[in-house]
Amino acid sequence: KELEHKIEMCQDPAEKQRLTSQLERKELEHTVKLERKELEHKLTLEKKELEHKIEMCQDPAEKQRLTSQLERKELVLDKHRAEVREEEAESAIWTEKTLSRDLVGHREANKLFFLDRSLFDPISSSQAGVRVLYCRDSFNEQWRFLDDRVCKAGCLGWILGPPGTGKTTTTMSFMQSRGMEEGWRVICFRLWKWGIVEFLQVDDGVLRKCEMPADNAGAWIPKFLRERAPSGKKTLVSIDGYRQGEQAHGFVLSACLYWVHRELENRRLVITTSMSSRAKKSSEQDANEKVEEMMVYSWTMEEYLEACRYDAFYKSVADVMKWSLDEEEGSMDEGEGSMDETEQERRSREIESKYQIVGGSCRYMFERRTDEAIQELRDGIEAVPDFASLFDMGMGERANNAVNRLHGKYRVGDEVHWTLVSRFVSMELAQRLGETFVRKIEELVDATGNPTLRGWLFEMLFFARIRGAGLQLTTRSEIVDDWKRCNVIRLEAMQIHKLQEKTKVARVCLKPLKWNQGGYDAVIVDWSEKFVRFVQVTTRQSHDLKLRYMAKCLQLLGIGKEEGWKVEIVFVVPEEILNSFSVKNVENKGILARYGWTRGNEAIEAQVFGMDPRTRR
Repeated sequence: KELEHKIEMCQDPAEKQRLTSQLERKELEHTVKLERKELEHKLTLEKKELEHKIEMCQDPAEKQRLTSQLERKELVLDKHRAEVREEEAESAIWTEKTLSRDLVGHREANKLFFLDRSLFDPISSSQAGVRVLYCRDSFNEQWRFLDDRVCKAGCLGWILGPPGTGKTTTTMSFMQSRGMEEGWRVICFRLWKWGIVEFLQVDDGVLRKCEMPADNAGAWIPKFLRERAPSGKKTLVSIDGYRQGEQAHGFVLSACLYWVHRELENRRLVITTSMSSRAKKSSEQDANEKVEEMMVYSWTMEEYLEACRYDAFYKSVADVMKWSLDEEEGSMDEGEGSMDETEQERRSREIESKYQIVGGSCRYMFERRTDEAIQELRDGIEAVPDFASLFDMGMGERANNAVNRLHGKYRVGDEVHWTLVSRFVSMELAQRLGETFVRKIEELVDATGNPTLRGWLFEMLFFARIRGAGLQLTTRSEIVDDWKRCNVIRLEAMQIHKLQEKTKVARVCLKPLKWNQGGYDAVIVDWSEKFVRFVQVTTRQSHDLKLRYMAKCLQLLGIGKEEGWKVEIVFVVPEEILNSFSVKNVENKGILARYGWTRGNEAIEAQVFGMDPRTRR
């Protein structure tokens, strides 16, 4: 219709003729597509009719004849569909861009790597620039694996590990670098759970991209490899996002392996996947293919802090590093730094706050706002069909659901530990599933040896109990104190006040999200008793007391405008350190005087309770 309108309005005879020819080609293409659809529809109907006849037929000889006829019809239909897919592959739209050697590559003494955004952005995107990567130890290990074991030794490389650890970006950075070298061509097939397969090629510094439907992969990938990666030149092919059990992914892997076998001297293949391991391994086939694996581990707090020391890196991720929940007016999580805070101290505070939400996932740390990461992790929890599956820490993408994003894998010295990805996920699950869940986590094979998980278990137990049957604690005077159960929720202070007015909620446990927002893990508010209890749950032998955050929270809750409110600060520790625990430093002395606290005596007036760290059966 657009062409018809242009022809109608055109005054130039030559241009009108050109547009008319273009219209005729469009009409012909449309006619051919209709004819193809009609033919496929006709063949499909004939196939169904034969299947029905076979089902109803009682004569064995006639049934055999019809079955043979059906097999021939299926072959014709399959051939027709293959021809359609090949023709669609012919019409693939390619984009092309010359990569600038001046803008990409290593920087800052090889601690940063600049990756051209075009390798990641959709074909339709016009966004330019670079993506800045931090070269942590795992980044360098992955480069050495790709260079030494895949490219030089000719091994079939498998790069495994939890999602969000940087496997894809690291592989792409290596391929960008290798594709700009003379004598090398690199190709990448980016696979998704559903939808399209994206094809990228870098040859002599020129990036070419196109995309195709996943169901066409078996037809068009062999053709692309023949045309885009002919014999005689060293070529590295990467399959990114591979998932065991996905038919289209299997087609891609099979086609690439066959292509490698045709010229072993020059062709290399690496597969990047978020599976924790390759299922159904065959030792004989692994030996024949020279299979080698590399595991990429979750990020640590130290790696995040080191990355953000570099200005170029931090500026590239600054938009998502701010604690986005602070933007809500009246947030009880506000924990802004002091006026004399340095730039590096501010960055560290941002990372420490966000780390307890996202844990070892650099994707959530550097590519999502805090609220977005929280929502995606909660979606992952909601998507778990069977919470028992959470305890299979090694299942990875084989589960074909969102459980995998809730896992992390950490290397501590020579030991490797699977665990839940973050403190936030652990607490959410503990509140939802109770003490039974905490016990199952404790019973995992490596839970007691996992320092990351071990540090969370005591806090998980506290929230599971306060939301469940309640708590039974012991004072230093060996007096047993029972705390009644209450709901555990994370809401802004003003919303809590409105909730209390609307529903007559008498007692609630507020849980701030920031682990470093001021030294308390929970705030129990009882409106009927006019009672507030700040709770710090810790397994450490000592802890600081930062009173300004308690005062800020009380102000946001609207507490203090009337007389009679009692404010407590309580440390909950394991029973075995009850008598040895101490308050180390007290900041902002006297700020709680209006609530009955004596200036200078805050460390003495703060209470310490012991909780049994053993889970009940």
